[in-house]
Amino acid sequence: KQWYQRRVAITAGIYEVSKPIKSPFSRSSSPSPSASTPSGLTPAQLVEKKRELEAYLCPAGTPPLAQPLNMLCNNDNCSFTWTGKSHITQDIYECKTCGLVNNFCCCSECAKSCHAGHDCKLKKKCHTAYCDCWVTCPCNALVPGDQEIRMSLFKQLLKDTDFATQRNDKDEPLLLSLIQTVIRQMYAVKKAQSAPTFRSRDNIRSRDSSAPPTNLDPPKFCSDALKIALTDYKAVHEILYEGCGDSPADLGSRAGSVLSSDEQKLFLQKQSGTSKLDYFTYLLTKCGIEVIQTFLNALKSWSAKDPEVVSMTERFVRSVIRVFIVLSLQVSTTIKKKKVPTATLR
Repeated sequence: KQWYQRRVAITAGIYEVSKPIKSPFSRSSSPSPSASTPSGLTPAQLVEKKRELEAYLCPAGTPPLAQPLNMLCNNDNCSFTWTGKSHITQDIYECKTCGLVNNFCCCSECAKSCHAGHDCKLKKKCHTAYCDCWVTCPCNALVPGDQEIRMSLFKQLLKDTDFATQRNDKDEPLLLSLIQTVIRQMYAVKKAQSAPTFRSRDNIRSRDSSAPPTNLDPPKFCSDALKIALTDYKAVHEILYEGCGDSPADLGSRAGSVLSSDEQKLFLQKQSGTSKLDYFTYLLTKCGIEVIQTFLNALKSWSAKDPEVVSMTERFVRSVIRVFIVLSLQVSTTIKKKKVPTATLR
């Protein structure tokens, strides 16, 4: 009920803005503050209207989990709706608040929605299981809702607000949070389909008449949302500048120049605190060529003459190099330990 009330509020607030609002990260020249727009409002008035919209949707003091974009991304359907009582390998949580302990557990989707704010933690010993959320409490993730409206709201919020630059409850940028969810869901579905006890959708209904329906598909919203967010400048800007203490204006391009020792120290300092960026780059390689190509095409589409875009691209390239080196060292260590033939590795 709270989810639908929030969704109605988001819809009502978004469509108060009749025209798209110019992003503060736009690389084109800003119009004069006194110039009028097709809506009859000046750019300054549009910015103020956007701030009012953001304050309406996400008032000061709103917890990160209640931020509209985070809510949209954290409301996938429960894994029980597509696994039934088949035990699959997935991340499972215990919630002491609701009594989901010992042999009872809940899936990641329920942990983020039904048990948000509870004493809910990831079980140290993760094994095959199915979600028991519906057994001990009224599960709110059994109905996926209207996915078209959900995606429409996601696109509208990306375009008309700066919520993509805000963090979740784990201090993670939007893209990092999304890509982790996508990889986790991909892994769970792959493991489920390869499990001998997993049943097809036609035979997935439980014999227990009190059990909820289990004929839904695995969630796909975050996968589609990730592809859209990878083309959003604000979201990409936030993840590529992750861990960067300097202002974007100070990060000019020095490509092709011979670096002095002082300049080398400067670049090394700018690479500190990039663990989240490198983790994002690593997970990006696991999403498939289509997702990677979407991200690269977005970088190419932005003005290559803009120093900020060049700096963003350089940070991503350096991240790719760091990840490649680490993975290469791991492969080298594996070859030495297991003596894997080179031909097999290739």
